[in-house]
Amino acid sequence: MESITVWFGQDEPPGHWTHVLLWESFRPSGAPSTWRSLPEEIHLNRDALRAEHLRWIHEVGVAQVKKAPLRQSLLIRPQFSYWWMTLPSSHALEPDSPVYNSVRLRVLERITAETQADCITIANADRASIRLIRSWGRDSGRRVVIGPKVNSRKTRKAGSWGLTTKTWLLRTVPPAGALVGLVTTGSPTATKDKGTSDSKSPSIVMIDYLAHLGPDATTDREFASNYWGPLVNLVQATGPTQWLHLSANRGKRNGVETDIAMTDAWRSPSDVRHSLLHAHVTFRLRMRALRDYLRVVVMGLRTRRKRELLWDREARASMWPVFRSQFRDDWSGMSAFHNCLALNLFEDFFNKLPKVPLGIYLFENQPWEMALIHAWRTRGHGRLIGFAHSTIPFWSTRIFKDPRDLWSKDQPGCMPCPDQVAVNGPRAREALRLGGY
Repeated sequence: MESITVWFGQDEPPGHWTHVLLWESFRPSGAPSTWRSLPEEIHLNRDALRAEHLRWIHEVGVAQVKKAPLRQSLLIRPQFSYWWMTLPSSHALEPDSPVYNSVRLRVLERITAETQADCITIANADRASIRLIRSWGRDSGRRVVIGPKVNSRKTRKAGSWGLTTKTWLLRTVPPAGALVGLVTTGSPTATKDKGTSDSKSPSIVMIDYLAHLGPDATTDREFASNYWGPLVNLVQATGPTQWLHLSANRGKRNGVETDIAMTDAWRSPSDVRHSLLHAHVTFRLRMRALRDYLRVVVMGLRTRRKRELLWDREARASMWPVFRSQFRDDWSGMSAFHNCLALNLFEDFFNKLPKVPLGIYLFENQPWEMALIHAWRTRGHGRLIGFAHSTIPFWSTRIFKDPRDLWSKDQPGCMPCPDQVAVNGPRAREALRLGGY
């Protein structure tokens, strides 16, 4: 066999076509036996493919850059590597996420090698998909031909057509996103939150999002959380409790002011305090975050030969085109600034807090959690538990890691991990156990 057609979109390709590879959909019933589906292949081989992706992330992290492993060259603090706030924090839940696209390229390479196809025809694809497959074809040594768009019912992917001016600007000039974050995060009234200086030394700190609140939080002015349920009252009955909430929507000004007004209205026990992380965004903290942001930008610029760095032997191609947008955002865009701001906010908060024997936080392995763990450990607080509060999808590549990265405390720039992970049931426990926890 010399040619195969890669079909994009949820609609079915013409029935008379042969040797079709479906990029986005499962193989429909009654389809020719020569049709194959990438999502179906991924589903059938998910254990091996997830392990391949996690192994690739590990190998990129330990790749030599200027005579040192990448994650060691990205140390933003003496014991904390910025690496863990970037590619390892990608997750594969969206249909067009970088992780999902990278796994599909690995399967595409495997199928074309198996069928000995040296010519790939792209049908019904948008510009972003065409660029992706063309790049893979150049790297893997296969000819790529652009086929026709058979129908127009396919929903355009975000980032390919119809970009707003704001979105186009933020993608084209990532530092513009950082500037937006610098200007719009926090609020002029935010410094009214004075942390824990006027409250008793807490015996436990609970960290979560100020979201999924129960109805009592707004109607009866009582803190109630659908994240924690009845654990709220149980924890507060054990003694002085410090709640630290993260504002949704990255702490934008209007949201922070609304959150401050709501938490101020709560009738809390005298030994329970609610603080808003983004209520501590002072001018000084902005400047410290900006300083770290500029350091991160320099790190990104110094990490040259990115195509070579992100080479994947399973796909026989570089994953740079797949992760390029995320890389630029993580190293010089809005995400880069917010990562640096979170790091400085947690450091400031936990440095001012008396040493606490126990902390519990919502566990998803998002970038801010890496900053939280580092700041908690640096201050010398006690045991830290991550609470996996919801269902853990198999493809949650934030949570699942290469076994060499979990609790690798003896290595420079190692991944920050909690002391323990709490789960909400036996299925979650088994999923994490099988994943190396």
